[in-house]
Amino acid sequence: MSEIFYHGGPKFFDKLTPGRGIDGKGIYLTDDLQRAIMYASKGIDGVERTPHIMEVNVNTDGVKVWDAKSETANIDLRDFMNETNKHWINELQEKYGEKGVIHTGSSAMQYLFGANGERRNEGLIDTQMLKDLGYKAIRKWHDFIVLDDSIIQSIKPLEPLPTSKKTNENKYSKELLNLKSSLNKLGIRKKELDSLIGKI
Repeated sequence: MSEIFYHGGPKFFDKLTPGRGIDGKGIYLTDDLQRAIMYASKGIDGVERTPHIMEVNVNTDGVKVWDAKSETANIDLRDFMNETNKHWINELQEKYGEKGVIHTGSSAMQYLFGANGERRNEGLIDTQMLKDLGYKAIRKWHDFIVLDDSIIQSIKPLEPLPTSKKTNENKYSKELLNLKSSLNKLGIRKKELDSLIGKI
């Protein structure tokens, strides 16, 4: 099975290389096109720029992915045991048995890389540790962070970019209808209401 993700940047690339982000070192992708456009539209200096979006085809069939969205408890904290964290992992096991050390991706992430865990210099997640354990990627809500670029099957520029103008128009139309309904309930007459909405 393959999945389509997007990567936004200041220009098109033939090959994506790992960068450092809040979740450590990796190739940062997203399944949300508008999110990719948003990231690509502004540089780290805050200056607006023309977004360039790449469509990235990723092989996820049989690939070991740390899934922070999954509600299935399949991450064993003992696999990540080291001198810093072994005391509290052992304590969890003693208190709660297997339930104490087997967690969902999101819960395990909080234990290992959040306040209870050991923070690393490269980000909130020690991506090298995950790679050593055979993980090829991290799925974190709309983000997909590739740790091993061998799972990337193809990259191509996405041109032209789809417009979100219609989406915004629909959104604002719906908001105006909601406002009209609310004002109606407050007893504002139609003439006053139309005049008010015409000024928005």
